[in-house]
Amino acid sequence: MSESESAGTAPERPEPPRPSPRRLTRLAAILFFDGFRAAPGWMALITVLLVLGSVAGTCYPLGYRLLVDGALAGNAAKTAAGVAVVAGLLGLSWVLTAIGATEAMAVSDRRSRSSWSARPTARSPSAPCS
Repeated sequence: MSESESAGTAPERPEPPRPSPRRLTRLAAILFFDGFRAAPGWMALITVLLVLGSVAGTCYPLGYRLLVDGALAGNAAKTAAGVAVVAGLLGLSWVLTAIGATEAMAVSDRRSRSSWSARPTARSPSAPCS
C-alpha cells in the first residue's frame, strides 16, 4: 500500500485534454453570434436594451450621492433630485433588463425552432409504424 492510499487521499487523476482553440472559437461564435444570424435587427435592439439597462443599473448609486449630500447640506431640492435620480435609474434599469431578457429568450426560441424544426427526421415519434 502506498503512502497516499494509506493516508486516505484519492490517487491523482490525469487532467482531461484541453479543447482546441479552434473549437473554442467556434463555440464562442455560436454563443455570441447565432442570435444575430437568426434575427439581426431584433438582436441589435435587444443588445441596446440590455446595455442601456446595465448602464442605468451601474449609475443609479450616483443618485444616492446627491441624496446624501443634499440631506447633509439641508438642501431639500438636492435631496429630492437624488431621490428622483435613484428612482428613475433603478426603475429604468429594471424595466430595460427585464424586457431585454424576455426578448432574448424569444430570439433563442426562434433560433432553436428554425434550426431544429427544419431538419428532416427519419420518423416522427407520433407517426405510426408501418
